[in-house]
Amino acid sequence: MSLTQIADIIVPSDFARYSIQATTALNRFVASGIMASDPAFDAMAASAGLTHNLPFWNDIDVDAEPTNDDPSDVLVPAKLSTGQDIAAIQMRALALSDADVVTDVAGSDPMQVAISGDAKRWATNFQRIALKTLDGVFGSALAGTHVANLAVEDGLGGSAVKISANAVLDAAGLLGDRADGLTAISLHSDVYRTLQKQNLIDYIPDARGEVNIPTYLGMRVVVDDGLPKVAGSTSGFKYTSYLFGAGALALGQAAPAKSPAVEFVREALQGNGGGVTTMVSRRKFIIHVRGVKWTGSPAGLTPTSAELATAGNWARVYDPKYIRVVKLVTNG
Repeated sequence: MSLTQIADIIVPSDFARYSIQATTALNRFVASGIMASDPAFDAMAASAGLTHNLPFWNDIDVDAEPTNDDPSDVLVPAKLSTGQDIAAIQMRALALSDADVVTDVAGSDPMQVAISGDAKRWATNFQRIALKTLDGVFGSALAGTHVANLAVEDGLGGSAVKISANAVLDAAGLLGDRADGLTAISLHSDVYRTLQKQNLIDYIPDARGEVNIPTYLGMRVVVDDGLPKVAGSTSGFKYTSYLFGAGALALGQAAPAKSPAVEFVREALQGNGGGVTTMVSRRKFIIHVRGVKWTGSPAGLTPTSAELATAGNWARVYDPKYIRVVKLVTNG
C-alpha cells in the first residue's frame, strides 16, 4: 500500500526557490523600487556568519589647482579612503499547525492554505522588519540629518500640520542636490486619504497597462499601516512617512544551509489521537538600509525586531547625501 504524503507533493529545495521568488514579487517595497533584491546580498545571506562587512570608497571632493611652469611647485595628491558598512543576517521561522479532523469538518485541507500562503506571509514579515529597521536607524543614526518633524502635539488643533507639497519638499530638501533621486513615498492610509481628499494623487498604468499605480509629486506611493502612528500629547496623532530613493534598502534572501526550508511535522497522538500536522517555514535573509551599519550585539544569534528598532544599534557610515531615505512627521 502506498501513501501520498505532503513530502511527495513538495520538494523542499524547489519550494524554497519558488517561495523566495514569490515573496519578492509580492513585496510592495520591492515592487516600488524602495527595496532592491541584490544578488550580492543573496550570496551574503546564503553564506556563513552573522554579519557581513560591506567596504566602500569614500567620496572625494578635491579642488582642481592651476598648473604652472615651476618644477619646484609639486601638486599634492588627495588620499583615497575607505569606509565599512555592516549588514546583519536574519534567520527566522514561521510555523502553522492544524488538527487533521479539521479537514473532515471543513471539507478542505487548511495545510494546503498554509502552503499556498507561505510567500505572502514572508512578504508581510519582510515589510514589518524593514519598518522596524527604519525605526532603529532614525532613532539616532539619521535623527539629526534626515528627519523633518513638522507635527505638533495638538494634532486636531488649528496649528496641526497635515501632509502637503511644501512638507514633502521640505523633507526632500534634507538631501540637498540629491533630492531629485527620491522616487517613492510610503504613507499610512490616514495620510494617504488626506492627499486623496485634496485630489493630489495621480495614477499611472503599469508596464502592462493593467494596474493604475498611485503617485504623488512624481513619486510612487506605497501605503502601509505599519508605519508609525503616535498619539499627540494633546490631541490627534503624529504620522511618520518615508521618502525613498531607488534601492535605498537592500534585500538578500536564501534558504537555510542545513535545515529544510520547509518541513512538515506530524504528531499522531495530539488531538487525542486525531493527529496534528505542523508546517515550519524558514528563511535566511538581509534587509539593510544602505549606509547605516549594524553595531548591535543581539541577545540571540540574530537580531529580534525589538533589537532592530533600538536606536543605539545603528551608526551612519555614508555621507548623509548618499543615504537615500528621509523621514517626514506630520499630523495626518
